[in-house]
Amino acid sequence: MEQSYSNMEIIVLNDQSTDNTGKILKKLASEDSRIIYIENEKNIKLVDTLNKGLLLCNGKYIARMDADDVSRIDRIQKQVEFLEKNPDIAILGSAMQIFGEGIKEKNYLIQLNMKELLQKCLLHPLFSIQQL
Repeated sequence: MEQSYSNMEIIVLNDQSTDNTGKILKKLASEDSRIIYIENEKNIKLVDTLNKGLLLCNGKYIARMDADDVSRIDRIQKQVEFLEKNPDIAILGSAMQIFGEGIKEKNYLIQLNMKELLQKCLLHPLFSIQQL
């Protein structure tokens, strides 16, 4: 949540986690007015939880992340600035680095045409989308 861009709502959905996640998120929400904490009454799985979250979004742009994702501190600011300067762009992505035990660093670009872009799996935490 530490971002150089601060004018945002942070919608956090907890899909019935079984650890202390709910308690931690409730505390964070009580300390930061940007955080809207929602706990599902029952486990509804990822896709339904994502759709529920999208319906709750009020901002002009949507940037999605999962609990195990990390963003550069200037990610949101850079993506918002780019989208503001380029109103004809509705979705944009960024580079990524996978990290963790046993992960070997790889650097490469993938060129996709529009059909491939729509058919391929996109890594959610890299994208910001303009809400229509």
